[in-house]
Amino acid sequence: MKVLPVALCLLGFAAVALTAAPPPRPQRFNFETYAKRPAEWFASAPARAIADNLLLYQYRTGGWPKNRDMTIPPAVEEASRRVPEDETHSTFDNGATHSQLQFLARVISAGAGESEERYRAAFLRGLDYCLAAQYENGGWPQYFPLLPGYYTHITFNDGAMMGVMEVLDGVARGAEPFAFVDAPRRERSQAAVARGIDCILRCQIVQDGRPTVWAAQHDEQTLAPAPARKFEPASLCAGESAGIVRFLMGIDEPGAEIVAAIEGAVAWYRATAISGLEWKFVPAPDLPGGRDQVAVPTEGAGPLWARFYELGTNRPIFIGRDAVTHYAVHEIEHERRVGYAWYVDGPRRVLEKDYPAWKRRINAFTLANTERKLRPDFPQIVRPQVDLPPDFLVREDLVYAQRGREALRLDLYRPAGAALRPAVLIVHGGGWETGSREMERPLARALALRGYAALPVSYRLGKSGRFPAALQDLKAAVAWVRAHHAELGVDPRRIAVVGGSAGGQLAALLGATNGMEEFNAPLYPPEASIVQTVVDIDGLADFTGADLVAQQESEPSAPVRFLGGKFSEVPEVWRAASAITHVGPHSAPTLFLNSTAPTPLLPGREAMHDLLRAAGVASELVVLTDTPHPFWLFEPWFGRVVDETDRFLRDVLGPPPAVRPREQARPPSGA
Repeated sequence: MKVLPVALCLLGFAAVALTAAPPPRPQRFNFETYAKRPAEWFASAPARAIADNLLLYQYRTGGWPKNRDMTIPPAVEEASRRVPEDETHSTFDNGATHSQLQFLARVISAGAGESEERYRAAFLRGLDYCLAAQYENGGWPQYFPLLPGYYTHITFNDGAMMGVMEVLDGVARGAEPFAFVDAPRRERSQAAVARGIDCILRCQIVQDGRPTVWAAQHDEQTLAPAPARKFEPASLCAGESAGIVRFLMGIDEPGAEIVAAIEGAVAWYRATAISGLEWKFVPAPDLPGGRDQVAVPTEGAGPLWARFYELGTNRPIFIGRDAVTHYAVHEIEHERRVGYAWYVDGPRRVLEKDYPAWKRRINAFTLANTERKLRPDFPQIVRPQVDLPPDFLVREDLVYAQRGREALRLDLYRPAGAALRPAVLIVHGGGWETGSREMERPLARALALRGYAALPVSYRLGKSGRFPAALQDLKAAVAWVRAHHAELGVDPRRIAVVGGSAGGQLAALLGATNGMEEFNAPLYPPEASIVQTVVDIDGLADFTGADLVAQQESEPSAPVRFLGGKFSEVPEVWRAASAITHVGPHSAPTLFLNSTAPTPLLPGREAMHDLLRAAGVASELVVLTDTPHPFWLFEPWFGRVVDETDRFLRDVLGPPPAVRPREQARPPSGA
């Protein structure tokens, strides 16, 4: 009988305490709070407690509400609100739904024990919700099921659509932490992302024929920029567009349209950047809250961007609750000045960090980038597909040398059997800075089918690979192959090197410097790296060609970086790196396969061909007409390259052992 009064007293005390000091309003749940936490944290009890709460907040639709502190149970969260809100609708706004999916996926990936099936089921319901909410045109609304008003617009505002696409893109690629998702849902996610990208490209605002950025929301029917609240007009939106650009930059193999979209947005950001302005809070005792938010001219500040720019004029605009457009932020009411992000600095990261990294990536020498650049002029090109029979020997990622922390690797493709076969090392191109031996695997497989032991090889790139380091790496690769010839099935008396572009230059130099002590590979005697023949596919032979020197003096690029300076600064290095400098009777017989690409970057091949012949060394020069520089990577030229290479190697090295026909597959026992 005494318990009840005590309990009532305690409740009364709690009520007084709550009245006297109301708790702060909870913060909304957003995955950005947890994105940088280590994987092991998501296996912890606190992480699982949050995951349990997320399941309590999830609606039957599969989505989640916004602006809720989901680190605490719903009843506690609702009791702590100063102003109750109607949060009965599933949404993607303010980080909702995609944040919860990201969190649950991390917990599942970390290992959730007995609760894993519950979390997995909740995640898949949420994923299905995202897929169901997508419009046929590829966009996503702010709420689903649809609510009347501006909520039906395709919503980039506050990262709504891009947050969904980040999740679906991870699912589509099967990347962690989404690797647990089943194949049918991965396929549906892949299709959804493709439609989403198409929608993004069609929504991009074009002015005077040039793509710019995006609006915060676009009409779901016409895709035109659309308004939302009274102070959110149809306009060019600098902040949200930065997230769109970063997503597009993350696409592995961007087509020409995506590249143009990114370049257009970056150009617009550069043109609209505002320097010398600081957006900050200042004391204002006479105003509500005792402060104001103002744009202050400040030397050296910025760059900043206005959140909204007027369509057609690119003027920053500011709008209060009266829906009147102003061109200065101080002209709108105080409540809107301090309650909205009228200036943003997110595009600065795009310009200073993301865009340079993206440019390096898409300018790198890869099949995808090369194909994208060539296709407008050579629409007929296709990547060669070369498959080896199952009885062929394939060994990849063999380490042939260690340079500090970097392991240098090569691959081996050859017919099976004990016969020792001529070895063909294949050196990739990429301006001595990019590229990979994986690009040359089709050529290696094609030569293996002709009876060779083909070995695509890596070497140091960029600063660590400056001349003569890359050359020494390749000499080490030759010596390593010769030293391990028995286990590789290679004839040590018949080793060839084939290279394209920068790889062709290195191949020609490797053959021209046969046995020369000054370029010797560490740990091996000079004779260990001698090669018996070379095929230089569109690689230069003379860095000191007049046109190349002049071009690099005025516009320094990869050759200057590879050689450590301009010709005017280090002429002796330019000469030493030129294969033509070292031609003599010791040099390897060489086949030059040349393109007809107009460029000053490929001098010296014809002259080296003549010098080799004069020195009594076999040399041939074959020009493939109507070809771009990287012709050997694509059909219709790939087959010709294989034929010419095979012919020349047979002439110099002699034919490889015959490839035994594949045994006929036997039917299973009892058939």
